[in-house]
Amino acid sequence: MDGVTSIEVDKITEVLIDGIWHPVTPGSLLMVPFELDAEHPSVPGIGFQTGPRSIRRNIEAIYAPLSSVSAVKTMDDTRSQNPAP
Repeated sequence: MDGVTSIEVDKITEVLIDGIWHPVTPGSLLMVPFELDAEHPSVPGIGFQTGPRSIRRNIEAIYAPLSSVSAVKTMDDTRSQNPAP
């Protein structure tokens, strides 16, 4: 993901992993080391909570290596798609 360092983590609203968009619960996205196997050093990864915001029991945690993230949507993307009248 080129340019990922210029995106403010707190503004990310959705993450595309393996062709599926996952909504990101605000404030839950973290950069984490991700071990693919014990014989290789860890790689950069992300972890975040997803699920319906109104029902706490259905919230899931997703962890993935950063290399599996194809795209992200941010608050700024949402605003540009829904211009004010």
